[in-house]
Amino acid sequence: MKRPLALVGFTYLLAQVAAVFLKNYSLTAGFSIGCFLSFFILMRIPFCRKTDRFPVVFLTAAVAFAVFTVSDWNVSSVKSFDDREVTVTGTVIETPELSNEKFYYIVKVDSCKGTDTDELIGKTIRLSSKQALGAESFDTLTCRAHFYPTSDSFSSWSKGISLEGYIFEYMPFSYETPQSYPLTAFPMKLREQLLSHLWDHLSKKAASLGGALLLGDKASLSQKVVDDFRLAGVSHLMSVSGFHMAIMTQLFFFLLTFVPISRRRKNLFAVFGIWLFMAVTAFTPSVLRSGIMYLIMLIGRFFYRRADSLNSLGFAVFLICLLDPFSAADPGFLLSVSATLGILIAASPLTAYFLHRLPEKIRGNRILKKFSEILSLTISSMLFTLPVILIYFHTFTPASFLSNFCLIWPVTLFLYAVSGTAVLGGIPGVKILVIPFSWAAERLADGILKMVHWISSLPYASISVSEDFSQFFLMCVFLLFGITLLCFCSKKNLQAAGILSVCILFAGIFGCQLESYNATWVTFVGRGKETSLILTKNGKSAVIGCNTKSRLIDYALREQNTKEVCFLTYLTKKPSEEWAASDLISKWKPDHVLLQPATYLEDSIRLALPKAKSVHAFGTASQIELWDQIRITVVRGAALATINDTKLLICSKGTSLDSLPQSFQNADFYFGVDLPKSSKPFQPNNIFLNHYLSSSLQKSSAKLNVPVYITDGNGNFVLEMKPDNTIKIRRSA
Repeated sequence: MKRPLALVGFTYLLAQVAAVFLKNYSLTAGFSIGCFLSFFILMRIPFCRKTDRFPVVFLTAAVAFAVFTVSDWNVSSVKSFDDREVTVTGTVIETPELSNEKFYYIVKVDSCKGTDTDELIGKTIRLSSKQALGAESFDTLTCRAHFYPTSDSFSSWSKGISLEGYIFEYMPFSYETPQSYPLTAFPMKLREQLLSHLWDHLSKKAASLGGALLLGDKASLSQKVVDDFRLAGVSHLMSVSGFHMAIMTQLFFFLLTFVPISRRRKNLFAVFGIWLFMAVTAFTPSVLRSGIMYLIMLIGRFFYRRADSLNSLGFAVFLICLLDPFSAADPGFLLSVSATLGILIAASPLTAYFLHRLPEKIRGNRILKKFSEILSLTISSMLFTLPVILIYFHTFTPASFLSNFCLIWPVTLFLYAVSGTAVLGGIPGVKILVIPFSWAAERLADGILKMVHWISSLPYASISVSEDFSQFFLMCVFLLFGITLLCFCSKKNLQAAGILSVCILFAGIFGCQLESYNATWVTFVGRGKETSLILTKNGKSAVIGCNTKSRLIDYALREQNTKEVCFLTYLTKKPSEEWAASDLISKWKPDHVLLQPATYLEDSIRLALPKAKSVHAFGTASQIELWDQIRITVVRGAALATINDTKLLICSKGTSLDSLPQSFQNADFYFGVDLPKSSKPFQPNNIFLNHYLSSSLQKSSAKLNVPVYITDGNGNFVLEMKPDNTIKIRRSA
């Protein structure tokens, strides 16, 4: 084998990706046994022993499935704590994060009370609180917590979090700062200092973007910016990886030019700098991958050896996945690996191809050559990250080509400016040198955010595709490249497999768009105690209920490729719902707005209404016909949408079914915060709720004997309702 480490590393990663999506340690154990048996059978065949590829693949996959099975069982062994209250004492192992107006603490449990078992000790848990507790990293926290069923979100899996819950702030809690910090605390404290310097010298907008792009700290970044980056196809920039590592390496070597040592020894100093940057960025899987590759390269230079890039990447992937089996569940890590693989395999051939097509007289032009290199990097990284984006987000982002191409230089300059601000801002006596860096960072941050928002707002910037097609496309890609690599490995065959994969992709996307034509998409946007329902058909949407943050509804509208909002109504007179409605009216300028009956309108909604084409108010009820065979009936606190004789009911929190018309009580689908109050029989075909099932809710839903879907903060639910009355349900990103 020419590159054994590459084969082992990527086989191990693919096996763990499969294990993550199976999420069943019985199945992964079965796959492990099957791969072991296949290995022993293949070793009996002379041809397979001679080539080595097939036995190595099956043995590696067997080990990957076995390691994941043990780790999964270890995490799943604490499921008995679901929906229980426990007093825990543990060490805060990461800097607390502020997200969605809550503070999150990742704690390694040292002891617990209120339970007769020690299974929780040594496990990693994530606790949320509505207020800051004051505890920082490496502090010992003691509090009363309620655990709810661990979500299947990839962020939990990739961090190995066993349980999630919330802290009772009204009950006594305490935290204790250690008298002396361990050596491992130094990188975390340095990270906190660097972030503090950014906030001291930059505006909130520039500091939050700088923390996200430089150190991967997205806690203070607004969800609107995160959504814009995702829709523009550049969310990978917020996962610190090879792009960031290359910039940091260049900075280290620039600083080492002022040190009078040989270039060979500078590589060792750069090794220390790379390790420190990996530690400051919390050793995330994506930064570990790039860091290990750069460490191999620098150590190789010191010993006058040249490292093979594909082997280095394979070794880094294998080492990371072996140490942390849940790394394969981290989309940032997978995006980093796939982008690097694409650049290593396809960037140079693409550059040569583009230059070969130019007239011979101008091939040596530096500007054209640089342009070709950037174009090749953009195309290769975009194509190789596409499978990850499809499998995690079920979207195809044509805008990613434009955004990656346009942002590569602004983001590079921004990282240089932010690095200078973070480092010089903490050195006494030279803070005046921060001024040019902070000035440049402010201007670049403003330009980057405007460009990303503009690209994300373009028509068809992001196209939703079905989960079935995502799985079919990935299966085709793996089969094509797997068979080619193992049996027909050659440059021409790999190129043919790549071209065929691209053809399958575009044919599938075009087919999905044709298939979904005239279909009605129903998106249930739910988070916490807030809900909204969006109906979309052929680029036109209707918003029913605004009792959630306007940015969540705005993102869902753009995710469904909405071109026009035809109808908008809100269900309650809560100020928060009116504020969200006014924001959406200002952005989308809907054709029809249906107001709640009131003698007084909030200033926000009153100022936004002139932007709508028509405004209506209703008394006890109101009805509107939309598109073909879609009817919406609105009453105070609830609305009923009828699509092809299928009834969908959405209720605000606390609404009683007894107060609603009889037609509402015969709904086929129910959407809400919790189960509705009713003294009469109520049994829809499906129930959609937007938080986890408590024990009381579990008992109530069990009596109904119908499927219950819970958002639980893991993404919206989307129903595809076709004209032939077939309905598909999936979860969006």
